[in-house]
Amino acid sequence: MRTLQVVGIVIALLIWAYGFWKYKGGRYSRTNFLIVCGLAGGLLTLAVFPSAGDLVAGPLRMERWNAVLFVTNLVLFALFFYVLNQTNSNARTISRLVGALARRRFWEENQLTARPEIAVVIPAYNEAENIGQVLPRIPKEVFGRRVQTFVVVDGGQDGTEQVVRRHGVPVIVHPINRGGGAALRAGYEVALE
Repeated sequence: MRTLQVVGIVIALLIWAYGFWKYKGGRYSRTNFLIVCGLAGGLLTLAVFPSAGDLVAGPLRMERWNAVLFVTNLVLFALFFYVLNQTNSNARTISRLVGALARRRFWEENQLTARPEIAVVIPAYNEAENIGQVLPRIPKEVFGRRVQTFVVVDGGQDGTEQVVRRHGVPVIVHPINRGGGAALRAGYEVALE
């Protein structure tokens, strides 16, 4: 057995052991553990039986190691898209969680007695210097219709929330910055509720 084969076997076993340790510790899902097992198994197969690469090389009409490189690149792309999908899914989940927590806190702090007919939603990120000048200018009534202003403080750190509260305006607070679009959606959702 050549040195390269021994190195391949050792690396495959280390990858499997690491995946097993993470899985048993609850830090890997079953899917992640199966991916690790598949990668370790493929490496182990090629290390022990290098001629296994011919199974791929024959149909592709390539040399053994070129075919192996081609297949490993395909696997790498598949793993990349899997990780990208997981990341996007996690980001959406976190965004929904932050929004839900902000709305829940809003309703715990605010008991709006009358339903407004017009809602003004103001997203604000680090606007402590400006928001205090804007809020008093918003009318309480327009053509006989009650106006309610909502300010969405989108993760700001400059005291915007305190300025809004001093003006007696209901405030929705995102603990982290989610962007202007997410802040507007949060304000619209509260206004519709």
